[in-house]
Order: sequence, then structure tokens, then C-alpha cells
Amino acid sequence: MAMETINDKKEVIQRRILETILQGLNNNILTQDDLPIIAEYVLGQMESIQNENELLTFLQSLAEKWQLFTNLKTLEERKVQELEEKDKTQQVLQLTREGKVEEALTLAKTITHNNS
Repeated sequence: MAMETINDKKEVIQRRILETILQGLNNNILTQDDLPIIAEYVLGQMESIQNENELLTFLQSLAEKWQLFTNLKTLEERKVQELEEKDKTQQVLQLTREGKVEEALTLAKTITHNNS
């Protein structure tokens, strides 16, 4: 499985933003007058995004400007957290395999504390 590049992630986010805009129009949360403003903001910001943190910061500011994007921001934050936890889980298993039990336990505790 290939790693998802930042451009792939940006493309997925742009699709989800479009879906959210369409839902907003259908539910009368947005008007057609909102579209050029949102589009200009999204396209202008997306161009300069180079990494995951910048993407999350963008989603945060998007949700602050237009509340209907809050669910999208929350979903992406959760996905990032799950990936980080998966990476840590792999590290715990590797440390355990190498006989570094204390280090593995310390790292495992950080995973369980984040889920509390």
C-alpha cells in the first residue's frame, strides 16, 4: 500500500469540501452568494499547503469561518490521531520484539492515555 501524498490528501479534502458545500446549499445553510467567497478562500489556502499540519490548520480556520465545515475538521483530526496511534502500536511491538520492554511499556501508556 503506497503512502498517501499531501497532494492526494488535498484532493480528498477538496472533494469533501465540495460535498459539504452541496449539502449546505441543499439545506439552505449556504446561498449561492457564499460560493465565490468560500471557493476563493479554499483555493487560495490549498495552494500553499505543504504538509499534514498545515492542512489541519487550514481546516480549523475553515471551520471557524463557516461552521458547517466543523465535522470535516473533526473527521480529519481523528484520522490523523488514529494513524499516529497505529504507528505507536507498531513501535511498541517492535520494541517488545527487540526485548526493550520498559520502553515499550512507556510508549504503550502514551497510547492509552490519549484514548482516555
